[in-house]
Amino acid sequence: MKKPLRWLAALTALLLPIVAMAQQKGLEIDIIGGNASALPITVVPMPYQGSAGAPATDVAAVVRSDLDRSGQFRTLPEAQIVQRPTRGSEVQYPA
Repeated sequence: MKKPLRWLAALTALLLPIVAMAQQKGLEIDIIGGNASALPITVVPMPYQGSAGAPATDVAAVVRSDLDRSGQFRTLPEAQIVQRPTRGSEVQYPA
């Protein structure tokens, strides 16, 4: 009586991983309705004004990445930024 149970247990132990691999599928994400008209914006690098050392994280890069990933905005690469205002009064808006 013990031999058939051992055979059944061994067979189950061998076949279970094969069945699990056959059932496994890759993750598939479908994005429907992306925003083709993302608003173009510029995130100006923020100058550090403090007594301690500058932080290791580039805050402007984090903001730029977050806005890009939202899909609502299309940010201009930092290398293409013409003006670099540090105050709101220095921003020159298009006429």
